[in-house]
Amino acid sequence: MKAALVSNMITDDFEVNQKRILELAGNAAGSGVRRIVFPEAAATGLVNTGNPEHDLEIAEPVPGPRNSQWRDFARRKGVYFAAGFLERDGNKLYDSALLFDPGGNLVLQYRRIDTGWLNPGDNNTTYRTGKEIPYTDTEFGRVGFLILRPSGAGHGVCVEI
Repeated sequence: MKAALVSNMITDDFEVNQKRILELAGNAAGSGVRRIVFPEAAATGLVNTGNPEHDLEIAEPVPGPRNSQWRDFARRKGVYFAAGFLERDGNKLYDSALLFDPGGNLVLQYRRIDTGWLNPGDNNTTYRTGKEIPYTDTEFGRVGFLILRPSGAGHGVCVEI
């Protein structure tokens, strides 16, 4: 089974980013790829201004506008589609990742457990971390996400476990 790890360029225009994500995913699916994985905060970038009003506005719930398009893409193309995004759950904000199966079903939702994306002084009632590393069994094996910042390294790691 072919897989694509796609590193998309992120701009300040979230609609342009989303169109590019879907275009790149379409190119991958058109070449026979069945697993498509985008990085952390693929549509917006990892924006954490420390201003909850601003940051919650750019985040999205599940389901939300961008991740619903990802779900629909997975179903339409019959592929696994994974991407990171800023998740809004009420007044809480998470650095999260989703995996949709070829039927468009949400089969995995991960909330980053590492605090490396938080700023000192962030309001911990808004800026949150997850508590577990969930996984799912797929036709190609067991899959989980882990987004972290190893000491001295950059952001965004997606792994299979």
